[in-house]
Amino acid sequence: MNSKIIYILVALGFLCSFFCSQYTEAAQSRIAVVHSYHASFGWVQEVNRGITAFLDGKELFNRKPKGLMQRSVFDYYYMDGKNHQTDRAFLAEEGRGIIVKLKSNQPDLVIICDDEALEFVAKPLMNDNRFKFVFLGVNNDPRSYGITKTLEHPDKNMTGLISEHPFYYSIKLLQQIVGKFDRIHVLFDDSTSGKGIMKDLKRSLARLEPDALKKEQLHFVISNDWNLWKKIILSNQSPGNIFVFGTFYTLKNDKGTTLTTQELADWITKRSKVPELTILSSHISEGFLVSISNPGFVHGYEALAMGESVLEGKKISDIPIYAPGEKALHVNPHRAKQLGLKIPLEILTMAKQFERFGY
Repeated sequence: MNSKIIYILVALGFLCSFFCSQYTEAAQSRIAVVHSYHASFGWVQEVNRGITAFLDGKELFNRKPKGLMQRSVFDYYYMDGKNHQTDRAFLAEEGRGIIVKLKSNQPDLVIICDDEALEFVAKPLMNDNRFKFVFLGVNNDPRSYGITKTLEHPDKNMTGLISEHPFYYSIKLLQQIVGKFDRIHVLFDDSTSGKGIMKDLKRSLARLEPDALKKEQLHFVISNDWNLWKKIILSNQSPGNIFVFGTFYTLKNDKGTTLTTQELADWITKRSKVPELTILSSHISEGFLVSISNPGFVHGYEALAMGESVLEGKKISDIPIYAPGEKALHVNPHRAKQLGLKIPLEILTMAKQFERFGY
């Protein structure tokens, strides 16, 4: 009789141990990732690859994940902001819908990707202590959204990463490839991202030597008028010109349909013989010449690293907002050949290294 009781107790202990371990696994963190844009957008895919690399335990920049998120439940939300940049009513409605889902799911951490999600999802919840946010890819000063007074010690329930584009080094790189040029035409669409990155660009160009670029050499255009873009591109085809193409996601054709990046790239590369610089590595595969980018891969990876600190219990006020220093260089040899340019070997070698890193 006693042996039967012992057997039952041992069996119950085993079952308890099994179910307790199952419960521990089930009780892992729930993490929401809120993207400002659609799932197929190049930057979004870069960010998601960075998130996946972190979850896979990949080491990057001498940082290795601690494994806190490996069994976490991830919920992804997409606002489609690139296709509705000027429609604030749409963005506000999207934001409200996601907020309802966040309040229902009660995630332990919310990763906020880019400005629209910061403004329309995170900002309305900045005084709600049930939520902790880490943002990434923000082009405008986070203080301008009212979500913190200081970058060093965030004073609300969010911290994160600023998107800082390396235009100073990009222009220096173009000088190595092209030689001297007389005029830079900078074209951005009239969007939230476009306005923020344009400010970043102007600050960066101000760092160039006083005699390297004079004010009259810089031509800034921020417009959603595709016909204006075409006019500027076609009327500045003489040697000594270069183009900087920034954001171009709200440009529409004569029928009112939004141009895809590939349609725009095809039109430009078939008609323009002027070297161009772009801001995303994905633009290179679409046909453009060169990009030194602020990679989404790094932002996705670094945001999860910050989030890991939050889940460990570190105070958000002790996690400064900053811009990742790691950038990525990508070049398009086919476009260089089309333009009659020779890419220096050291630049090609650096570009190959970034491809090897996976971003």
